[in-house]
Amino acid sequence: MAEVRIGEHDSFEVALKRFNRKIQQAGILS
Repeated sequence: MAEVRIGEHDSFEVALKRFNRKIQQAGILS
C-alpha cells in the first residue's frame, strides 16, 4: 500500500490529496 507521511504543517486535506495522487501513480483503485 502507499504510505503518506503527514507533517505537522500539513492539513488533512493536503495529506488526502497527496495520498490520492500516490494511489493514482501506483495504479491502485480503492
